[in-house]
Amino acid sequence: MITKIKKAFKNSFLFKQIDKTENKHFQKRLKNTEFTILCPNCIGGLIYHRLGERFNSPTIDLTINSADFCNFLENIDYYLSQPVIESTPLPNGTPVGIINGKESVPDISIFFTHYNTFKQGVSKWEQR
Repeated sequence: MITKIKKAFKNSFLFKQIDKTENKHFQKRLKNTEFTILCPNCIGGLIYHRLGERFNSPTIDLTINSADFCNFLENIDYYLSQPVIESTPLPNGTPVGIINGKESVPDISIFFTHYNTFKQGVSKWEQR
């Protein structure tokens, strides 16, 4: 019952107006633009969306596990200069990519959570 009420409210005109007003408030307070959000999950995309900013980060709309994300941040220049190689998708169909490491830098896995294909995910990764 509570789930139905929440769903109905989220689809209501009132919720949309509150959300719109809240987003405008955050956008007015924003002083820095064209910034990059590095995060291991979808939250960066939600923040960019709320602020009305362009998605400037390759880590938007995907998932990187915590250990791999820490390695990514510690060696960001290395990983961003390497190609993303296609790997076996997850059982639910989520495309997966791997960036190969080197001697002291481990491989990292990237789960393109919000993309239908590996090609779409890697294209956005390279674009951003």
